[in-house]
Amino acid sequence: MKPIIAASRGGYAFYNKRKSALFFHGFALVGGVKKIDVVCCKNGARHYLGECECNLSRPDVYNAYKDYNEKQSGYRFICSNIELEYDNTIELKIISDDDCVYEKELSIQPADYDYTDRKVKLLSFSERLEDVILFHICQCLGDKQGFYVDVGANDPWKNSVTKTFSLKGWHGINIDPLRDKYEFLRFDRPNDLNINCGVYSAEGNMSLFCAGGRSTFDKNEWDVLRKEGFPEEIINVPVHTLDRIIEENISFINNEICFLKIDVEGLERDVLSGISLDKYRPFIITCEATLPGTGISCAEKYEDVLLENGYIMGFDDGVNRYYVREENKSDINCFVELDKLFELYEIYKPCEYNA
Repeated sequence: MKPIIAASRGGYAFYNKRKSALFFHGFALVGGVKKIDVVCCKNGARHYLGECECNLSRPDVYNAYKDYNEKQSGYRFICSNIELEYDNTIELKIISDDDCVYEKELSIQPADYDYTDRKVKLLSFSERLEDVILFHICQCLGDKQGFYVDVGANDPWKNSVTKTFSLKGWHGINIDPLRDKYEFLRFDRPNDLNINCGVYSAEGNMSLFCAGGRSTFDKNEWDVLRKEGFPEEIINVPVHTLDRIIEENISFINNEICFLKIDVEGLERDVLSGISLDKYRPFIITCEATLPGTGISCAEKYEDVLLENGYIMGFDDGVNRYYVREENKSDINCFVELDKLFELYEIYKPCEYNA
């Protein structure tokens, strides 16, 4: 099979001149990697910098390239105290397990933060570090500030996936059908667009079983909520498609959507069916991938919509799945295993943050 070698953000090495720190990572599908030598080149001169850390676990790459059957395809290089210029190039010499040699050239791109600072402080509001995962992916994609759409936003603080981004200057659209949550969002996110409605595959009105963060339009879930002791409170609310919401507020967005987060307690397919993914293409789409209140996978109920529209499943944290669009396939190396996040970030929860 044809070898595939990818590097961070489409073929760049990142260099922080202030801290003299060089960083890049990626994956190499070459039938197994024995070692990767790193050389800096300028004006014909070549300087050996060292070897990459190789054979890192990359389940995201394995999911995207299953025909290659290589789970340990990742590599990473971090080097500090090195003086470079931005017109230098970096050459990788990849030696496979069967002693074949492959080469890849990387351009150097400035980095305004130091990848070698392994413990970046990050305040996380989400339940399962979804905000940390998305933050890391967006940083790798180069989005220091961007735009998000949060379907099923619920509380703007407790278990919020977007609060961290809001504090960092991001803006977005927060959508929730519960009036009290909408009012709280309006108060907490005055610079965002907050919409009090449901999201569905068609325009209209629907009945909502109110149960806080478990509120749902899915009538199959109503009996479950009753058995769990939730009082029966059903209200009628307007529902709109994401196409309509985006089209009516396109001037507010004024940028590409960096990520779309969907948490709608069982109606993910209906939400995805209401957005033209050939027209509006978020870099990342994250959806809840288990049945509400359980650990039972249900991604098969909606995933084909994303795959057929040019998205690749990059990461599964056990409850949510993260998809990257096909045209950013070379950037799939920005997905990391969940336990790796604790090597990169010093993660705080709101009650314990003391920066």
